[in-house]
Amino acid sequence: MENVPGPRPVVGASMHMVVIRDDSADVLSAVLNFDRGRGLVVDADEPPSSRFVKGDKVFLAYTAGDSIFAMRGEISEVISPKRVYVMALGPAVEMEKREYIRAIVAIRSALVVSAVPPDGDAVLVETSVELSASGFRWFGRASAVAGDTAWLCLDLEDGANARLVLQSVVVRAEPCGNSFEVAGRFVDIKPDARETIIDRVFRRRLSELGIKAGRSLDDDA
Repeated sequence: MENVPGPRPVVGASMHMVVIRDDSADVLSAVLNFDRGRGLVVDADEPPSSRFVKGDKVFLAYTAGDSIFAMRGEISEVISPKRVYVMALGPAVEMEKREYIRAIVAIRSALVVSAVPPDGDAVLVETSVELSASGFRWFGRASAVAGDTAWLCLDLEDGANARLVLQSVVVRAEPCGNSFEVAGRFVDIKPDARETIIDRVFRRRLSELGIKAGRSLDDDA
């Protein structure tokens, strides 16, 4: 059975654009500016580390509904240092959940096991959380069993008051050393929350490679 092509991104949609070269890759936050049919005009938040070049291969990842889609393409025109015309090399393909990029991040968080969302007084503490677009692994003290409804509270602003409170269902809970490991799957996560998670995961994975926001950490320019 053939795969059904996925939906194209809509104008204004946030995405991640991976610029692929022989010896490097830049991951940039971007927005779809215009859809010309076969090709897409994409605006990056900032130029890649070694400027866009006609012929660069790119990989676009974006959300649509509750799913993540990927589209491969090639830069056929460099419009400005941050704007390119990407010619699609094939249809959009839905990424399977096991393909979702994930990373372990140190973050202020709390896991609240409850049928209803916490009322805002959950105490967030610094802990390790493995995040992906589809779920998480949380390491800390928690009384949870598989099937429980839980709420993952995250402070993604490094001390600011902004929080994400994500509904999930526990799929696994077991001892891990002197603590616990709780794995959960997100339920009805909103597109903007999913995009925030994806952005944090991408940035974490980039930092592990010595890259920050699409640039080398050694690049002071």
